[in-house]
Amino acid sequence: LGYAYENAVGVDQDFRRAKDNYTEAAAYNHSLSCYNLGLMYENGRGVAINMAKAKEYYQQAAELGNSFAMNSIGSMFHYGKGTQKNSAA
Repeated sequence: LGYAYENAVGVDQDFRRAKDNYTEAAAYNHSLSCYNLGLMYENGRGVAINMAKAKEYYQQAAELGNSFAMNSIGSMFHYGKGTQKNSAA
């Protein structure tokens, strides 16, 4: 449901509802919702950009096995986005 609100799929676009739905699902360890929250915070999609929160949600999703989140964390370290730059990562 969060995806539908974020991307206006069958409903009017509503970032607040998207975030609320993703947050509720993330509390139940839904990895894709954690990843999507990370994207929202990294890109400022309906929320203020917050790299610490993005990393936190990516980390949660990665620990749940989400490979997209694993890649996003690696990119954050590689480019120093919200972390200290580590080109070896």
